[in-house]
Amino acid sequence: MKLINAVLLSGSLIAPVAMTTRAANRPLQAAQSSTISAKLTMADGATRLVQLDGVGCTVSICSRTQIKGYARSASLDAFAFDAIQKIESAPRDKVLLVMKDGTRRTLSLDNNFRVLYFHSESGSERQLDLSKMNSLEFVEKH
Repeated sequence: MKLINAVLLSGSLIAPVAMTTRAANRPLQAAQSSTISAKLTMADGATRLVQLDGVGCTVSICSRTQIKGYARSASLDAFAFDAIQKIESAPRDKVLLVMKDGTRRTLSLDNNFRVLYFHSESGSERQLDLSKMNSLEFVEKH
């Protein structure tokens, strides 16, 4: 009887932990499964619709939800993609963030957040240094 009580007690302790872990992972899974559509304008003026996977360095994606850079201080500032309307290229390894609230922020690019990772209309995976584009305009889902 003591063995049955021990098994039942241990099961009741594990179940809430498992449910908490699953619940905690839901926002992350939802964020990873959602796609971000954007209109990419190249330096030569050519445009294409892309599905943004994230930003990172030349080796891998560092973030699927935000871009980081140096806005006003020596520390990295983070800006969520869902708060940005458009990213425009600027001189000297900088970009101009046009925010949805109408504000504009100049951001010095950090090496870990300067490469766009995206899928083209044909579905192929691509990388592009932010300094090599003209703009990236986020397209609202309807």
